[in-house]
Amino acid sequence: MSTVAASPSVPIDPVLLWQARSAGLGSLSSNGARPPNGARRLPSLVLPPSAHAADASNYPPECDETRAEYDERLTHVSRKAPLREACLRLSIKIPNSANLERLREELADHWFPLATAAPSVTRPARQPARSKAPAVTAHDVLKSAIAPDNGAIHVAVPLGQLAPSRPTVQNRGEIRGGVPLVIQSTSGPSSLAPPARRLVSTNGQSRTSPAPSQLQPQIEAGSSSLAAMPTPAALRHLPAPPVLLPSAIPRTPDRSGDPGAGFNSPVLYIPPIQEGDDDDTDVALLRQYDAEGANTYEMLSYEDGDEGDEGENGSDEEDADVDDPPDRATLLSNVRVAAVKRVENNRRAGGQKTQRAMRRAWREFVDKAITASKIPDEIVDEISLLLFIEFSAERPKRTRKGEDIPGTQVGASQLKKLFFGALRIRKEQDALDPSLAHIRPATSVIVYDSIKCRMDEALERERSGLVGPDEDAPDIRANTFLSEVTEEQLKSIGLGFLSHRQPWTAQHASGNRGDDFRALKLAELQPHTMLHPDKRTSIYSVINPVYSVFISNLKPEMCPLGAFAFYFHYIYDEKNIIETMKIDWTLNKSWRAIRLLHGPKSPTTPFNEQNLYNLYCKSYNSAGFKSRLKAHLPRHLLGYKQEALGVDPLETSKLGWVRGQTYMDTYAPALPKAAILGAAGYQVDEPYDPIWRHVRVPEAFLQLICPMAEEIYASVAGKENLSGAANHWLMVMELQEYLFQCGAAIWQIHPDSALFRLPAFQVQDVRNWMSNGYPPALSVLQAAVGSPVDLQRIQHAATVAALQEMRDMLGRQNILIRQLNDTVNRRTAVFTPARGFSASAYHQNALLATATNDDYSHLLDNHRQDKLQVFAASLRPHLSLSTSRNPPSGPHTPETPRLVAQVELVLPPLAAFYENGRVTGIIHPILGMCSARWLEHVFPEIKQPQLCWDVWGPSKTLDQFTDLQEIWNLYAVGEQMSTEDGSQTRTKPPLKLVEQYFHHRWRTSSNKTERDKRGKAWSRFREIPDWIDLETTTRFVSLDTVMAELEAMRARDDGSEPRGLNWLCNELAERHKAAAIAGRQSVASTGTDMENGSGNSKKRAAAVALRRPSAVKRAKT
Repeated sequence: MSTVAASPSVPIDPVLLWQARSAGLGSLSSNGARPPNGARRLPSLVLPPSAHAADASNYPPECDETRAEYDERLTHVSRKAPLREACLRLSIKIPNSANLERLREELADHWFPLATAAPSVTRPARQPARSKAPAVTAHDVLKSAIAPDNGAIHVAVPLGQLAPSRPTVQNRGEIRGGVPLVIQSTSGPSSLAPPARRLVSTNGQSRTSPAPSQLQPQIEAGSSSLAAMPTPAALRHLPAPPVLLPSAIPRTPDRSGDPGAGFNSPVLYIPPIQEGDDDDTDVALLRQYDAEGANTYEMLSYEDGDEGDEGENGSDEEDADVDDPPDRATLLSNVRVAAVKRVENNRRAGGQKTQRAMRRAWREFVDKAITASKIPDEIVDEISLLLFIEFSAERPKRTRKGEDIPGTQVGASQLKKLFFGALRIRKEQDALDPSLAHIRPATSVIVYDSIKCRMDEALERERSGLVGPDEDAPDIRANTFLSEVTEEQLKSIGLGFLSHRQPWTAQHASGNRGDDFRALKLAELQPHTMLHPDKRTSIYSVINPVYSVFISNLKPEMCPLGAFAFYFHYIYDEKNIIETMKIDWTLNKSWRAIRLLHGPKSPTTPFNEQNLYNLYCKSYNSAGFKSRLKAHLPRHLLGYKQEALGVDPLETSKLGWVRGQTYMDTYAPALPKAAILGAAGYQVDEPYDPIWRHVRVPEAFLQLICPMAEEIYASVAGKENLSGAANHWLMVMELQEYLFQCGAAIWQIHPDSALFRLPAFQVQDVRNWMSNGYPPALSVLQAAVGSPVDLQRIQHAATVAALQEMRDMLGRQNILIRQLNDTVNRRTAVFTPARGFSASAYHQNALLATATNDDYSHLLDNHRQDKLQVFAASLRPHLSLSTSRNPPSGPHTPETPRLVAQVELVLPPLAAFYENGRVTGIIHPILGMCSARWLEHVFPEIKQPQLCWDVWGPSKTLDQFTDLQEIWNLYAVGEQMSTEDGSQTRTKPPLKLVEQYFHHRWRTSSNKTERDKRGKAWSRFREIPDWIDLETTTRFVSLDTVMAELEAMRARDDGSEPRGLNWLCNELAERHKAAAIAGRQSVASTGTDMENGSGNSKKRAAAVALRRPSAVKRAKT
């Protein structure tokens, strides 16, 4: 024994603290004191991998870090987001408005809880005299457990003498494989101390100790020999990890309700259990059980576990006689176990049976492994799963009676079932004790690698033929798409099912498995009218609430509706279950429990699974067919059959029902119509009309089937909550014809079938009709429709003649289309929308049109130099001759020469020719024949004139123009664009025409700044052209005269360079203003003289030409 000195307060190890938090138990605490230099620590174990990942973002305290140092470290975090995220990970409830200081305080209080508030000595109000010891997380790491130096606690654990196995929990009252501790008390009881607690000693006996306030506990390590370890049954759970309270806690009692408060000396404090959050436990459980390809997070919203019964897990013997009510932990455990049992009962019958078999296999393994001392208990953890996988992979196969087959080994499919069955057993154990998820995890990468490896080995054995000496290797085509069943074999198997039609025909029609129909109830079959994909044909069908649809088959002997008709005739007419079960059709509960496939003793008992298996086996044996698949064979073959009909495999996979999916069960009309038709033998693009359904059945025969149907239907039709019963009997009446039509078809194949023992087929008239009436009626209908071979033979000659005629007609049409194409190309060659016209050629043509015959030679000689150049024809347009915005070149024909235009028009963007918000074309509209005019052809086609400013607006400022003539040409003639050699290639419209046609609309813009900028630029530009236009109009002078006057205004007196055009613009603006003012004053004075007139007539003053307001002023008005 070694004694270790301790300081008045002891720090806490962050790893130990994290484990206490993650296990959902009481948290460790420390007041932040540093350990002394002589303190010795216990050897630490390997930290779990998940702990390192959690420390990175939860801001845990560092080793030997005090509360003050931790607070100082948190002050360096200046953002709330990481602290808030850490609080959320630690399940700390904080308000949304918490500031940075509040978040730091909450984290510090979380990691150092007892540093801010000392625990209380007050116990809860009710304390059972004898209750179960609560479970505790067994910690792997005891890194900073330091004893005080006053001799109160002694710890001595020799290095290397730790138990080889990890601590495990069994029956909530034992601890296995842990380090044995000796706790000795040295003082008497106290009135303030809480009741005594159970402690553990090295001799394997459990005894009680006084309250912590009255004892000076002493802890000693057990014997260093493994043989001296106590028995597992003697070790009891401690409530939580031992926590050394600081000596700074005062003696005064605290009312907080926590035990161990108010003590001066260091004590061993065992805090009570704190229940963890159920959601966090579920998340950790799903994370542990996560498998590749599984959507585990859906389990949070729907419990999908398949746990077994709880009866094998009992309580401790010494607590068996406790009559006190269960504590909080037991109550929560019972609630979880009850939920697990309910989920287990909700599984399908086949799944429950499989799980019972898996539980027996697990019990067999546990008994053998515990006897061989390989595992300590029956908890499903990592080691036990690895051993179970090894045990299952090496044991031989067994018969259905459970007998071993020597020289064999379990296959991959069985290994998978055993593995997931063990995980379901573990879920029940987790419901009993959620702390197992952290103490003894069940799965890991090693476990999944092991099961995958064993399954791969089993598959490889089958592929390689490495099987036992008494069995042969499976067929190489088995369980592959090469596994085929011929039509002859299917027909032979179908004959074996003639006495029991429902399983075989229903599987082929709906895609369900054979054993699934054992769960289907009679009331769930309801009539429905399904619309064919062609949106015209209505298909009568029988559908159950989860969308398994049965329709008439192409072959009457395979029709599921006929099988249901046989069944209704059997239960209502032969067995008369209405009187046997005393069914009252006005009460739904009186017939709701009847099964579609029921046992021989009671209609409410499901058909025995073994009997169904034997039925398939007998049918296969009668046909001489061998297959490993029995009840699932029709579903296995359905996909291959539908593939031959062109049905998408995704549609085939939707067949059958899945219970428990509310959306697909209740709301979504998920009817895969292509797959439903394919199961009936029809393709989507062919008409659905079974021929045999048109065979007329005598009315007298229909009275032989369920004669009570009309009466029962009349009694329940139209009544509340009885629509299901009314529809059921309506379906029975609708299926009366199916019984005789399908029965007659089966009579032709197998007249000795047991089906014909039913009462309706014992009538001689019915048998005569099936033998003599049905075959010729069906033959007439088939002849009227015709088979594809017959139609081909009959219509072959007519088809050949029709095809030849169609070929000739198409040839003539091709010739006409080619001629029409040549004509259109030739006549539209002149439609070149972006081409201008030749001014010289235009004048020449005009003079030729007005001249006399005598002047023709003279005119031709004078304008010979203006004739257009002619080039050879080309198969491609001249891409070098393009307009603004790169419009396409005009059409042309290879037969006519192409004229090269002299001038091209500069057009606005293509969007300007289309309404705003509408689809924009790819070419400009047609703008005339041979030539285009601005006012007649271009301007009327423009729908968005605001896009023209960027193309047609003045491209220079006033000072950038060379002279007045250039400004006038831009205003009155249009801007001319030339090449480098001076030849004109393109032209813009005169701005005077643009302004007169569009007014202010071509200068507007959606942007106010851009709109004001355009208005100002236009106002300054038009000052000079407006002055010239006004002077030439009012004074009747030539343009050259006005130009000369303006040049004289620009000239300087000293003969230097003339003033700029900006100065001229401002000068003309001032003169406009002065003239306008003088005109207004003259008009005003004239009016005054006329009012005060003295009778003398005065000459009216001349009118002053007022300048038109600018665009900005007009916009404001």
